[in-house]
Amino acid sequence: TYIITIAIYVVQYHLFGGTSGISSGGIFSTIFSIFCDPVNLIKSIFAYNASGLLGYATYIDKHLPNSIYLFVGLIITCVYVYAIIRFFKIKMQYKTLLPMLFMGYSFFVLVLTMIGRPSDWEWYVAYWYNVHTKLGAIGCVWILTYDLSSREFENKLFNWIQLRYISVMCIVFLFTGIIYGNYIELKRVPYERE
Repeated sequence: TYIITIAIYVVQYHLFGGTSGISSGGIFSTIFSIFCDPVNLIKSIFAYNASGLLGYATYIDKHLPNSIYLFVGLIITCVYVYAIIRFFKIKMQYKTLLPMLFMGYSFFVLVLTMIGRPSDWEWYVAYWYNVHTKLGAIGCVWILTYDLSSREFENKLFNWIQLRYISVMCIVFLFTGIIYGNYIELKRVPYERE
């Protein structure tokens, strides 16, 4: 489904993308241009992941400096990678694929956005990506919660305690970020204008 969606998206932007961010050189030129600026690419990934937890208001109202916002994005990205590793380590794919599909959906929205609208990293903090990034966070929490309840940890007691501690810390970090981000968003709502 993801591959078909990407193909349709690319064809759509190639045929009708006169006003899109795709360069005049076509889709491959646009993809090449994304990788020509690796610092912006990395910042875009971090900003996108951070926006799902911290939200747009935290960024636009300068509750956190940009460097802290991006650092939170780095931590979240590491938590996502850890959750994906645990997903396969505990063989969760034999129980359900849904949390991985949530995370995959969130990731592919970023990929498709980068193809369709290559821009500076600030673009990926916008309001309209929050729903997509929150699905990634939900999938991550799902995996880590299952990881905590799983009896399929390594046999050694130290590894079992250590992995549970890491999973708990990741979940606490995700929930703290979501609560903080939503609190800032709710404070800003009465003053929103179209």
